[in-house]
Amino acid sequence: MALTHVYVDATIDGDSGSGTTGDPYGDLQYALDQSSSGSGHVFWLYGAEVLTGVLDFSTFGAVDHNSPCLIRGWNGSDATTAGANMDTGSISGNNGNFNLCATKAVSFRWLKLFNTGTAFVLDEMVDYHSIASECEICDSTGGGVDGDAGGAVHACNIHDITGIGIDGPAAWNNYLKNGSVRKFTTAISPHHPGVAHGNILSLDGASNGIALSAYSSAIHNSILSSSGTGVGISGSYDSWITNNLIEGFSGAGGDAVDSVSFSYHGCNGYYNCTNGFDWGVAVLDLGDDEALSATPFAKSGSDTFANRFTHFAPADTGNVRGGAYPSGCRLDKGAVQHADPAGGGGGRRPRGLYLGV
Repeated sequence: MALTHVYVDATIDGDSGSGTTGDPYGDLQYALDQSSSGSGHVFWLYGAEVLTGVLDFSTFGAVDHNSPCLIRGWNGSDATTAGANMDTGSISGNNGNFNLCATKAVSFRWLKLFNTGTAFVLDEMVDYHSIASECEICDSTGGGVDGDAGGAVHACNIHDITGIGIDGPAAWNNYLKNGSVRKFTTAISPHHPGVAHGNILSLDGASNGIALSAYSSAIHNSILSSSGTGVGISGSYDSWITNNLIEGFSGAGGDAVDSVSFSYHGCNGYYNCTNGFDWGVAVLDLGDDEALSATPFAKSGSDTFANRFTHFAPADTGNVRGGAYPSGCRLDKGAVQHADPAGGGGGRRPRGLYLGV
């Protein structure tokens, strides 16, 4: 698929330019209106784009599997270094109570996406071209990303959100943290048959960690709450829950795992929770679900996105290090590994997860 590359510099006059690196458009919506979908586009965005309404693709044309739209941060001069950080480009809803985007087959990378008032930041993330990757998503009282199991949220920094952080799409390797005022009701809620894999959650209060739908899975997540009254992982019909670390749901009614029925589980660990593991009816018990006597996290340095792999490094307690399923794979429980596993190793991504963003 040959993609058309279009450049936008939000720091210059909005209705101007020709879309090249030397003469970029000055506004993202204007750039969309000057383009037509064809076989697919990449829009490179530099500077702070402030929307007055949800991005409108009616003039641009169909956005689907055959003509995806990729919106990426750009450093304003050299596209080859566009992904140096998440601050090269941003899209704000100006607290306008609307989604930044509500069109399927649109993906976002290397951008700050924020300030949407009572609306989800992103909506309609429903198919394998609907991806948010390496973005900062924040400042909403409506929620973070809404969609379905076909979409994906990957390696994002999601914080200061009231509502659900990721509602529906597959969640891979993200960091989700409560703010001082805005706090998740539930951080991640994968839709049937979705997955939450390798995420780090930093919560408190009544926030829940991962709420699984039927036939969904939570694998290799690290979940830390500060005297939380919520649930680390709640299961549903035929939930698969393995290799997770959960700490700190120690408030009234706090639960490490509350699984409703027919669970498949093993090799999880919890520490300092009012209630431990409730597996309901276990279809398959892989063993080594352990109540730990000490924190499973190193907690070295600050609990921030930049320091997440250090703060949540696995501590040498219980069977945390090297105790992941399957036995002998040399992987640690939780989202972070303390060292490269001896003898190599590998992992698989599920069918349908396309990360060409």
